[in-house]
Amino acid sequence: MLSVSENLLAELEQNSIRYLHWKGNCHYADGFNGKGDIDMLVHRDDREKVHTLLRSLHFINPKTQSYFQNNNIEDWLGFDEKYGVMTHLHLYFEIQFGSNFLNEYTFLPYEQCFEEATVLDNCRVQNPAIEYVLLLCRVAVRSIEKEKKIEGNRLFLIHRMEEDSFTQTLKKCGLTQEECSRLFDTTHDAKCETKDVADILKKLYRKNTSFAKLKIINRKLSYQIRKRKSIDSVGFFTKKRLRNGGCMIAFVGQDGAGKTRVASDIAGWLRKKLEVRRFYLGSGENYYSFQRDLLKVLPKGKAFKLIRGVLALSDQLHIAKRCVSTLKKAQIYAVQGGIALFDRYPQTQFPGINDGAKIREIFLPKATNPLIRKITLIYAKREEKLLKKAVRIQPDLVIKLMLTTEESLRRKPKENAENVQRKHEIIKQLAFPKSRVVVVDVMKEYHVEITEIKSIIWRKIR
Repeated sequence: MLSVSENLLAELEQNSIRYLHWKGNCHYADGFNGKGDIDMLVHRDDREKVHTLLRSLHFINPKTQSYFQNNNIEDWLGFDEKYGVMTHLHLYFEIQFGSNFLNEYTFLPYEQCFEEATVLDNCRVQNPAIEYVLLLCRVAVRSIEKEKKIEGNRLFLIHRMEEDSFTQTLKKCGLTQEECSRLFDTTHDAKCETKDVADILKKLYRKNTSFAKLKIINRKLSYQIRKRKSIDSVGFFTKKRLRNGGCMIAFVGQDGAGKTRVASDIAGWLRKKLEVRRFYLGSGENYYSFQRDLLKVLPKGKAFKLIRGVLALSDQLHIAKRCVSTLKKAQIYAVQGGIALFDRYPQTQFPGINDGAKIREIFLPKATNPLIRKITLIYAKREEKLLKKAVRIQPDLVIKLMLTTEESLRRKPKENAENVQRKHEIIKQLAFPKSRVVVVDVMKEYHVEITEIKSIIWRKIR
């Protein structure tokens, strides 16, 4: 069990908070090990106490998507720094089930769940008799597939039940001896969808809302629209967002530092639970411009030299414009609660290298023709102006991935040694006055490096 989970269970007991893991107890340990979700019921009267406790343990409470929102169900995320694993706590204050988009049914024997809870490996879990009946209720309203339930949880629960204790527990939930016996019969023949069983189960749950089908359709439609719109727009979200605004995180480093790999792995880790997006500011594989397409088809003769030169300058200017517009989108995205990731970031401190302005340093010295030189100078000034506008938008967190020049050349043997050394010095000197800057040594093993980076990011967003 992860230490964050152990601490949670210990603090719940110490603070006398009434809780139990209410469903899926055949694999409840997966949630506490970060391999699944923790479905925890906390007594409605202990809501404030558990909120205070979770915040003290550095759990965060992200904003749930509108089409999943429920006043009695909350999402909390914790983090284990030793293993770099995130835990997802579904916090229930009522036992509700049904459609994923609505949870339109409530289980009525509420107090009995806490009174009859049992202990499994230091964790309070639902009494197997009540959990079994809950499984039948969820099948009855089609909130889970019968096959999945019958083959998994049902067999686990049957091995933990005896008829006498089963009957005794369910009598406290308001059922008669005969009704308890009929429900126990389903443990032998699995006939849990007959009319008489359904009639008994209806005594144990109620519908929370009117027009449930219409509400479910509306929420599903909202989800599909947002899912499609989120591809092109930063204003539509399909994941949970940070309540107090998100953040912009930039990874910078010299050649071989693994910026792209780190950004990709961090995005994959966060995307499981939170709204995160990578924003590309480079000019490589993920970049397109019509200027480059034209340059590919234009002849290289002297007659086309001026046209090719203007197209190359225009392309460089397009990169700068795109950088500004992308950063503006990322800023809006972060303000609305998303986490924006970058594997490079523009700067104006060192022109001609490391995402700095290039036209004046690289293109202008090559321009011998007075007309071309004049045009180049105009483009250089426009590029510099755009990059100054871009760097006004500073990331909240900058993670510098540092390694030695020798290791950089070993990882990227085709690079020029002098150029690599220069980039190494530039990365060390790069300043981000409005950002929190953290240096990470990437000479260590990758799993140690990525765990350290996850811890840095978690401290930022919690």
